[in-house]
Amino acid sequence: MDASHEHPAGLARRNPDVTFRELCNRLAWHGHTREVNDELAVALQALDPRHWHIERDFPIEAQMPRQIERRFPIEVPIPFMLFGPTGIFLLQASRGYWTTRDIVEMCQAADTLVRALIGYPDPVRCGIVMLEETIEHRQHFSNDGAGPCWIVAGELLVHWLYAFRDRGLAEGDTAFVHAWASASRVREPRRLFEPVGGDDACHLEPE
Repeated sequence: MDASHEHPAGLARRNPDVTFRELCNRLAWHGHTREVNDELAVALQALDPRHWHIERDFPIEAQMPRQIERRFPIEVPIPFMLFGPTGIFLLQASRGYWTTRDIVEMCQAADTLVRALIGYPDPVRCGIVMLEETIEHRQHFSNDGAGPCWIVAGELLVHWLYAFRDRGLAEGDTAFVHAWASASRVREPRRLFEPVGGDDACHLEPE
């Protein structure tokens, strides 16, 4: 990782570098990931909202292998969840770097999501979108058999999405998801004190 900005000159310090170095490395990568996914969000604007519903940064439970994560299950934030006429997709963006953990997390999250879609007959497909690349689309599996997760050429993303013929969503299905997934349906009850045995749930407005 580039260290050119590690030591601002002439400013007083209260803590040694080691206090923040590891955390800042993670924050820097987090910020880079957000920027890359923001670019993917721009590309996804090419999809007609009448036919596609897109959710960002939705946490989905993923059962991780022991060699990757000791505490499991965990919730994995999925950068993009797409519901469209050719199927349901989980996506994240990259400028070239991805790991086996990315493959496992995306595939496990896809498995969790499809189990929650009662009666949906097809798999939830997941992919890592390589921005500004025209590589040949390919599938990857982890060493323990998790997969497939697609590696997708960013410039051909829309073409890839429309290449599938899963059940997907009709325009009426998309309208339903738009309406029922709207944050405007949520009504939080005002809590003035902690009730004994009270209802902790928020309320959804009926349509």
